[in-house]
Amino acid sequence: MKAERKAVFKLILKESLKGFWEAFISVLPIVIIVSIFFAIQYGLLSSNQISTEIISVNAYITFLICSLFLCIGMNIFTHGSDMSMSKIGKYIGEDLTKKKSIILLVIFIILLGTIITIAEPDLAVLSEYIPKETLNPWIFRLLIGVGVGVFFAIGIYRIIANKSIKYWVSLFYGIIFMVASLFGDDNQAFLELSFDSGGVTTGPITIPFLLAFGIGIAGAKGGNKASENSFGLSGICSIGPVIVVMFIGLFVGSENLNPATSETMELGEAFVSSLSEVGIAILPILALFLIYNFVFLKLHKEEFLRIIIGLVYTYLGLVIFLTAANYGFISIARNIGKGFGESHILILIMSFFIGASSVLADPSVSILVHQVEDISNGIIKKRTMLSSLAIGVGLTLVIAVTRAIYFPELPVLYILAPGYAVALILTIFSEDLYVALAFDSGGVAAGTMASCFVLPFMFGLSSITDVGTSGFGVIGMLGMMPIITVQLVGVLSNLKHVMALRKTRQKLKDEYDMQVIRF
Repeated sequence: MKAERKAVFKLILKESLKGFWEAFISVLPIVIIVSIFFAIQYGLLSSNQISTEIISVNAYITFLICSLFLCIGMNIFTHGSDMSMSKIGKYIGEDLTKKKSIILLVIFIILLGTIITIAEPDLAVLSEYIPKETLNPWIFRLLIGVGVGVFFAIGIYRIIANKSIKYWVSLFYGIIFMVASLFGDDNQAFLELSFDSGGVTTGPITIPFLLAFGIGIAGAKGGNKASENSFGLSGICSIGPVIVVMFIGLFVGSENLNPATSETMELGEAFVSSLSEVGIAILPILALFLIYNFVFLKLHKEEFLRIIIGLVYTYLGLVIFLTAANYGFISIARNIGKGFGESHILILIMSFFIGASSVLADPSVSILVHQVEDISNGIIKKRTMLSSLAIGVGLTLVIAVTRAIYFPELPVLYILAPGYAVALILTIFSEDLYVALAFDSGGVAAGTMASCFVLPFMFGLSSITDVGTSGFGVIGMLGMMPIITVQLVGVLSNLKHVMALRKTRQKLKDEYDMQVIRF
């Protein structure tokens, strides 16, 4: 008995160390980038190009300590999410497919999507940048939640009806850009905010649930398209908030939509804020699971306790992660954008690495690539997904920084419309699986680190320009490029497969294959 316990303990310790190491490797690039900026500022000080420190020694040490806790939080959260959020989504998704009442199913799904979205910490971060006199943050979160809930139901219908995702995304993004064309100069900031809203709704709470929910429903339904239908749900859910906020923006002016009023949090404030925000996120999901399990699932006691313990891990991990991000990352990111904004070449080069690093350090991305590798039985490698996402987000941030520095008055629609046009054209040449993965990846890439590092970085950079960009719109742009890059990976993969088949056929062909033999 003691030997078995010792073996179990060693296994748990090994898995924990492996998880911490993966988290450390993910966060390391962003630590290196901030360290480079920290060192460069002293060269600028010595040459009198700047008069004061951009990153103080205390701020840098705080950032390093927070990076360590970020790794710890990510590790605990990932383990907790695997034990709880993924399981809850899978069990409920499988069970709901057995219900015969369509009306009850639709109402429950819309309610479920609304509750989970309102609870999303990434959405809470974005809502804090919206002045209360323009739009109450809680009303903003509620309206976005309803938008996700409605499109959650649409996404579930797509899976059950076994419809191709290509037609759905083409239809809804066509509607989005038709509505976007109605926006004038007085509400461009709301247009930018609408695309940001679509990105932040797919964060660390919603992603594991939506992914598992889609996998559960596709698995229960079965069929030869189960793998393809397992993905795409979060990508469709991201469309709802964009449409909702656009319609709000058509009736509400955006002259007072100034994100610069956001203040830096102290450690105690960041910790208390994380406790409450994550508590608001977890409690509705816990209550929903308890009620649904009591009425329908009736899970075995061991599995039930495992999920509850997993929710506790999820809560603790996310609290640690968000506290570290809010306290150590937001202020230093804003200072980098504001302090180094005048060094155009430097900020352009480093922006690629900032964007790529934000993807590697995001817990939602980690969950997605693990799920993709599992459901594809290792055919789509974790490394391939991470590389395509990192390159896509890195390139997008370069475009966003170029716009903020050189073309501050350029409407974000001039970038998003051609980008999504390319993405939708690529759906013609891509398989449904890669299209679904691409649109899921777009939402996931614009996740927690985008809200806590990239967004304040852009706010800092935008604050040094006299006119133009508010800083909003960058998350929406970050969600666009991975849709293109992941589909390109799919197209290249198909081309390699076709070429390999052609070579194999040539090798197998006999020299007399083309002869006609008459008997």
